[in-house]
Amino acid sequence: MSNKGKTQTARGRTPRFLVVLFAASMLTAAACGSSATEAESQVDGSIESETTTVATEPEEDARPSAADLIGTWERSNGVTWAIGDDMIFVTGGAVDSFNYSATDTTIELIDKACGEELPGTYEWAIADDVLSLVLVTDRCEGRNTGLGGSSLERTE
Repeated sequence: MSNKGKTQTARGRTPRFLVVLFAASMLTAAACGSSATEAESQVDGSIESETTTVATEPEEDARPSAADLIGTWERSNGVTWAIGDDMIFVTGGAVDSFNYSATDTTIELIDKACGEELPGTYEWAIADDVLSLVLVTDRCEGRNTGLGGSSLERTE
């Protein structure tokens, strides 16, 4: 029998330093949280690799985007806002609708009663399906008193 490719002593045993070296490399791999069997396995002379994908949760304090405004919202007084891409349809309020544009932090409202020359700007935030509006600037008397500091709960 040939011993070609094997390191052995005169008595046919593997030298102790190779055993220690092999054990140390296995301990290092285990300490790093991996092993040869996790990353690769040899079957019938071929090597197979495994890939693991880890899903991560979104950050809890991630800021909503303007697209998160779209939906149906209701104020505590029963007024309902149906927010679409660029219109807000109001049921039960002083106005029928608003044109709006939004960034990830502000919303600008324009309605027929106040006209385009008096847009209102409000900071908005959503937490636990509640939309909060905080007055930034709005010279339209009826709108700024009706909306400043208001909150709406998502219904759809």
